[in-house]
Order: sequence, then C-alpha cells, then structure tokens
Amino acid sequence: MEPILLYGVPAGSSMGLVAAFERLGQPYCLCRVDMFTEMKNDAYARINDRQETPVMITDEGRVLTETMA
Repeated sequence: MEPILLYGVPAGSSMGLVAAFERLGQPYCLCRVDMFTEMKNDAYARINDRQETPVMITDEGRVLTETMA
C-alpha cells in the first residue's frame, strides 16, 4: 500500500486525518505547510486553488481538499 500524501498544518484540521490514518494503519506522508508563506505561493495553488489545508493526494493521484466529515 502506497502512502497517502497529506499537506497540512500540524495544529489545524489536518490532525483529524492524521489521527484517522494512525488508527487505520494507513501509511501517509505529512508535508507540513507554513500558513503564512508556502500556502500562499503559486506552487501550492497548483495543488489546491483555494490555498487551504488539508490537502490529501491518494496513491492514484486523486486530490481531495476538504475534510468536512
């Protein structure tokens, strides 16, 4: 099983995904994003045009940008 790529802020809403991945034993790679610099640059906007976190990229390359549940 390939790890899921997760872009997020350690103290933010990304931690719900981290907790779920840990509980399920799902491999993941957390890429910490600085809210004031990296999240507002063009490279991050290409990943998520809303420039928010979390962003999850599955092993199939699917990009999910919200964790409302």
